[in-house]
Amino acid sequence: MALEISKAVAGMLACAIVASCSENEPEVYTITTQPGEIQVISLDRDLAMALNGASEAKVDEGSKTVALARGEAAFTSKADTASPWRVEFDDLALTDIGGLSRVTLGNKSAAIAVAESVVVVQPDAEDTRLAAGEAIKIRLDEGTVTRHEISPETIGTWRMGRLEFDSTPIDEAMNRIERSTGLSVAVDPRFGEALLSGVILIPEEPDDEEDFVNAMAKVIGGEANFENESWSIR
Repeated sequence: MALEISKAVAGMLACAIVASCSENEPEVYTITTQPGEIQVISLDRDLAMALNGASEAKVDEGSKTVALARGEAAFTSKADTASPWRVEFDDLALTDIGGLSRVTLGNKSAAIAVAESVVVVQPDAEDTRLAAGEAIKIRLDEGTVTRHEISPETIGTWRMGRLEFDSTPIDEAMNRIERSTGLSVAVDPRFGEALLSGVILIPEEPDDEEDFVNAMAKVIGGEANFENESWSIR
């Protein structure tokens, strides 16, 4: 009887050890958001990722890697030193993440903006460093890189319910608006060269849509129009 009890106890201990090991194993998982949806994930105690709407990212805890497949993500580090996590997007990579940084991946371009600290882009190749207030846009089809200054206060503001634009091209602005709100607005081609500057609050309720589109139209310099169940700015 004592032997049988010992076997049972040993079995339970083995199960407990296996369960404990399984719980502690690094995970690999994919996060997908719908337009207008935001998810915030703590990658570890020092680094958090906010995934904007219409985005997808794969997290590998073992290699401390985030692969952004599409959309936009903001990374916030609480530590005084740079995080060991690596962000990959298309054939590019971002490391030494500290403070607040934003990565946006579209079909033809990628953009990185830094609000705080310094990050390294392409650590395995060119080793480009971006400091607070700097951003780059990379044309994926051409391989060209454009570097420019940006107001740190405009980076990642969609996490707080507002969109801030600082001389933002109209096509980029409309992509950001649709991603953050789920609202698609057609803009007259005559505004194709327009640059947006200003602040627009993201609507919290469907009834706020009209005020939101009117605010957009005012910033662009046009008029909002609702026809056939869709919005446009002319």
